[in-house]
Parts: sequence; C-alpha cells; structure tokens
Amino acid sequence: MRARRVELVCGVLGGVLGLAALAVALFAPLTRTCVGGAAGHSRDGCFYVSAVQQYGLASQSLGIAVFSGLSLGIILFTLWHVRSQRLPALILLWACAILLSYLSLLGLDSVGLVFVPANLLAYAASIAGTVARRERAPALR
Repeated sequence: MRARRVELVCGVLGGVLGLAALAVALFAPLTRTCVGGAAGHSRDGCFYVSAVQQYGLASQSLGIAVFSGLSLGIILFTLWHVRSQRLPALILLWACAILLSYLSLLGLDSVGLVFVPANLLAYAASIAGTVARRERAPALR
C-alpha cells in the first residue's frame, strides 16, 4: 500500500514539474542577446530573452507537444496504474520516464537541466510501481 502512495505522489509531482520545467524553458529569459553598439563595446545593448521571444512560439510547437505529452503521460499512466494495477500502464509509465530523460540529455546544453527533477520523480514513480506490482499491493481507490 505504501508503494502505491509513493508511486502516486511521485508520478503526479513528476508530471507537474515536467510541465513547469517546460514553461520555464519557454518563457524564462535564459539567452543573452547583444545588439548594436560601437566596435569594442559589446556591453551596450545586451539583454536576456526567452526562447519564445527569440524564436517565436510556432517554431517551438514540436518541443511543446513532445515535452507536454510526456509530462501528461507520466501523470495519466501513474493514475491508471495506481487505480487498476494494469501492466500496460506501468510499461507506458516507464516509457514516458525513459523518453523524457533521453530528450533531456539531448537538450543538456540548453534547457535539459530544468527537466532533471521531473525525470527523477518519474523514475521514482516507475520504481515504486514496479515494487508495488511485485508485492501485489492492492490498488488505491
């Protein structure tokens, strides 16, 4: 029973943190841009911009769809597995956790680090779900 609660809390928090990390990656001013200025004066006109300001929201649509889909998948598959104890739900939860960490590693040089807490919680939920399945813990209702 305890493993099911750990799975539920970690899965929901992991998905929510994944969505929050996506919002930070899109809207936080993380990139430094410099414009204008005389030769040798690179400090003039430097400011920080967000990814949406620099590239536009339409160009980020694939990343938004993938990362939000994986984060929502973590939440939904955790809830499904906690309620029904179905093996496909656990497999899909593991798949979302692995894909999210793989994509975070690909984006490690830019915004991949903001997804690390979501990755850790998704793995914790997957491990807790596997432990609960092996212990044959009853479903939470």
